[in-house]
Order: sequence, then C-alpha cells, then structure tokens
Amino acid sequence: SEEFTFETSMGGNDERVKLWVDSSWIIDQWNSLSASSPSGTVWLVSNTLYDIKLQYADGADSAQVQLLWSSASQGQEVVNTSNLFVDASPVAGSPFATTVYPALTSGTLSTASGQGLSLATAGVSASLTIQAKDNLGNLKTTSDDVFVVRVRHNTDYTRSNILGTVTALGSGTYAASYTATWKRNGLSCVTNSTTYACTEPVDLIAIGSSTNTGIYDVSTWINAIRQTTSNVVGPSANRIGVLQKYHDILVSQALPGGLFATYYTDMSATP
Repeated sequence: SEEFTFETSMGGNDERVKLWVDSSWIIDQWNSLSASSPSGTVWLVSNTLYDIKLQYADGADSAQVQLLWSSASQGQEVVNTSNLFVDASPVAGSPFATTVYPALTSGTLSTASGQGLSLATAGVSASLTIQAKDNLGNLKTTSDDVFVVRVRHNTDYTRSNILGTVTALGSGTYAASYTATWKRNGLSCVTNSTTYACTEPVDLIAIGSSTNTGIYDVSTWINAIRQTTSNVVGPSANRIGVLQKYHDILVSQALPGGLFATYYTDMSATP
C-alpha cells in the first residue's frame, strides 16, 4: 500500500484527457492541455481492485495515449493488461444489504445545545441536550455513554462546582439539567484581589440611594459601581466586571480507565 502517480502520455497539444481512479478525479485536462503528460496521485491498497476510467479525445492528426503509473517502490511503466480486469459477474444474492453501526463515542465530536449553555436563573433548573457522535461524526444509535455536566465558578475556589444530572433519552441523545445558585452576570464583580479586574462596590445605600429596602434599579446600581473608582484594581471604572463575571458550563464525556493522578514538581502549586 502506497501512493501511486498516474500519468497520461499523449501525442499533441490538441488532445484532451480525464482520469478517474475509484471515483476520484485525479487528472482533468479536458478544456485545455497544460502539459503533454498530465499526472495525478492517489493512495492505493495492495491486492485491492479499483475502478479506473480514462476519457480521451483527439482534435486533429493521429490519436495517441498511454496510461502509466509509478510509486516509491515501482518505476514508471505502462499499466499492464495483467493489472486490468473487466467487470465481474456478481455472486448469487449480490449486492448484499449491509448494516453499519457507528464507532465508539468521541467526546470531541459530540455536541451540546440548548439555552442552559448560556443563560440560567438562580434557583431555577436550566437544561441542555447532548448528542453523542463517533470519531467520524456519525450519530450514535445507543445511549450507554456517561456524560458529565459541571457548572464552574471560574477561579473563585471558595465555591464548589455544581454537578448537573444527565438522563439518556435513546438514540445517542441525552437530556442534562443543572440549577445555578449564585448570580453571575455582566454586573458581577469578584472579591478584592490584585489578580482580578475589580472589587465589590461599597455600600450602595451610602453612595447611590437613600432607601434601606435593599432594592435598587439597574441604572442606580451601575452608577453606584462606576462611582467606586477607588475600589478598582487596574482597569478603569467602566471595565468593572469584565473579567471573572460568568459561570462556565463544562460538558464532558467520562471514559473508563481507572484512577487518574496529577503530579506536581512544585509542592506549592495550587491544584
């Protein structure tokens, strides 16, 4: 098995040629002839029959065409008639109906969709759908894989991840849901740290409202945040909340294989 180069040798520039090898179009010099010996390459497996079709036309003068082939282990030579076969008669019952099942599930090609991937309400179940596929992109027909859904709080390690539930629906599809409990959105800031882009604003009652009900409209809250310029670490006030403000949803396929260990050469490393 190796790559072969097919070449067509013709007598003049008025001639035209096309070559197909097992439905692969590897030479196309039909509208014009850029070379007197056009060629193309294709990978062939040893002891395997391939369909070959050569289409040839001559505009004037004498017609002449040869089909040659070569590879890394075979010098260029004319394709011998001993390598060519006519269509064989099918055996009894042929062609046979064949059932092809998908291969093992590929986590990297499987997909997730649904509103729960980008939007959720604290305390309310959010949902998404997982479609399992094999490594060739074929939809799975069974639902015996294990998928895991985690809601993560980015780099805030003081809060635990939220594990979702995954239910097999059949035919390679799974319904997943989770319930977020901590609000994280475009108005969220993180704890005070020089690592992050902002800090929590000071008491809103002191800087933005005279009410003590604890209820603020959005415009009041935004203005209050922007007034706390002294609490901003690094970026300007209008960049508050840009970093570390969202949850993320990790959807993964769990693979069997025993224990998994991570080794650190630096004992002070944070896992």
